[in-house]
Amino acid sequence: MNFLPPLPDASGWGWLAATMLLYLAFARLHKHLYGHVLAHPLLLSVAAIITILELSDLPAADYAAGGDWLLLWLAPAIVALAVPVYDNLAQVRAQLPAFAAAVLAGVSTAIFTALAVGWLFDVPHAGMLALTTKSITSGIALAVAGDIGAPPALAAGLVIATGIIGVVLGVPLFRFLGLADTPAAGVAFGVAAGGIGTAEALRRDARAGAFAALGMGITGALVGVVLPLFFL
Repeated sequence: MNFLPPLPDASGWGWLAATMLLYLAFARLHKHLYGHVLAHPLLLSVAAIITILELSDLPAADYAAGGDWLLLWLAPAIVALAVPVYDNLAQVRAQLPAFAAAVLAGVSTAIFTALAVGWLFDVPHAGMLALTTKSITSGIALAVAGDIGAPPALAAGLVIATGIIGVVLGVPLFRFLGLADTPAAGVAFGVAAGGIGTAEALRRDARAGAFAALGMGITGALVGVVLPLFFL
């Protein structure tokens, strides 16, 4: 059985390389600007790619031809998040009751707000299903979307949008509250902003990143179990 995606053509490899180089350039800019949230490399990369696609009239399918090879690395990247969790396991155990309560509250709030927004704006059923996956990481969201009948592409887009918004709003909010780079901020990033929030927490502080990684993993597992029970 072949688990590898099909090889893209020269154009697919070219756009894949261009995307990676674009992200690296914006990552350097982000570092040069001292980590300003509005210069987040993912935010700038998405904006730049959308602009390129609009100006060039390039079909999205042609651009995404090599994207499956990036998705291939999602699973090992998620597994690798176990390392910071293990390194900070003693601190996680010491705050386990508060951590568990925060994750359960976050998961419940994420699902409830998704359904509330869908109902308020009269979102079609398929769109509402995709909304319920917005706070989990892309790899899990794609699998859950397939299980509950939500459009996978829409689910992935909502996950990315939620992660970017979570980082852009969360960083200044936690700084204002005096909670920047704390376990509380880490849990919030992991539960509400998925992989993007977890990456931001890890970039800022190893301890906060550990709580974010564990929060993201448990949120994905809970949502992956709960949503199919309600929507199948």
